[in-house]
Amino acid sequence: MLSISDFSRKPIKVAYVLEDTGISGGVRVVFDHVRVLNRSRIFWAVVVSPGSYPSWLEYNIPFVQTPYQEADLSDADVVVTTFFLQADLFFMWPSKVFLHLCQGYEADYVDDLGVPERRREIEAFYRLRYPKMTVTRHLKSRLEGITEAPVLFVGQPFDAERYREIGEGDDTGKDAILIIGSFRYPFKGVRESLQVAAALKRVFPSLRVVRVATEDTREEERGMWDEFWIRVPPKDMPWFFRRAKLLIHMAYKEGFGLPLLEAMASGIPVVARDIPVFREVCGEGYPLCKDEEEAFLFAVELLSNEGLYREVRERGFVRVRDFGMLPFCRRLFAAMFTALRFGR
Repeated sequence: MLSISDFSRKPIKVAYVLEDTGISGGVRVVFDHVRVLNRSRIFWAVVVSPGSYPSWLEYNIPFVQTPYQEADLSDADVVVTTFFLQADLFFMWPSKVFLHLCQGYEADYVDDLGVPERRREIEAFYRLRYPKMTVTRHLKSRLEGITEAPVLFVGQPFDAERYREIGEGDDTGKDAILIIGSFRYPFKGVRESLQVAAALKRVFPSLRVVRVATEDTREEERGMWDEFWIRVPPKDMPWFFRRAKLLIHMAYKEGFGLPLLEAMASGIPVVARDIPVFREVCGEGYPLCKDEEEAFLFAVELLSNEGLYREVRERGFVRVRDFGMLPFCRRLFAAMFTALRFGR
């Protein structure tokens, strides 16, 4: 069993605390942070979680499997929290420097999830006096009105190279309308995306609705798809984008929206709701939709107008260039140093 004290080869040691290790984009982001830090000569990072090491991850990083309340964090220079329920750690380790990774402000979702009573607890957590880092500028501005501590935009770790070959290929064999996300979280907009896809199939019957989900909700979705895939590892996702003509993503609340970025990098137009975070991800010039009717009409136009399809695809390629790994690394390192300077 590894312990955090095993990682003493580099001067600044960082412990990321993770609630679970189930397959999700948010979990992968944490592991990507650790991977980036450990490639430097300055940091050595580890993930601490009660869950087991994710079998779906295609690379290995330092990992300690233990309930984080029982973890020995004495050797960590910086402790990175990732969820509001980890507030106790801030008081358990009063000598440690803390930093919070926010991939979505939890209080924005409590009404949708039927737990409005948790709002005060979440707000109290974000008022704790330690820096926060966010994956979008929208989240940064959202948190700046809540906490007096620094709020730092770090962005999203994203390697476009793994999708580049897809984007540079032709459209031969593309037959899928791709819908990604959890049906059980209503704000993900999967139900609305499926409705748009069903209307599209009436116009283009040869298209197949392909669902990629983190849990088995086939019964709840009532066959509104042609293919249903569960817990697809990130390394296999390019295969789905290779088949897709469109990604439909009608979420009305989202922390980032990684599938949009993956689709654009793969040369696939995105049909998504016009919400602030998607506007930030896709860029000001990208066409987004106010509702399902507009999404349907836009998708029909995309599939009927080859020139428009190419134009929107090119907009996506251009936008993806703004998400390089080097700027992300610089912002992440800067966030770590800000937390160290801020201290307690």
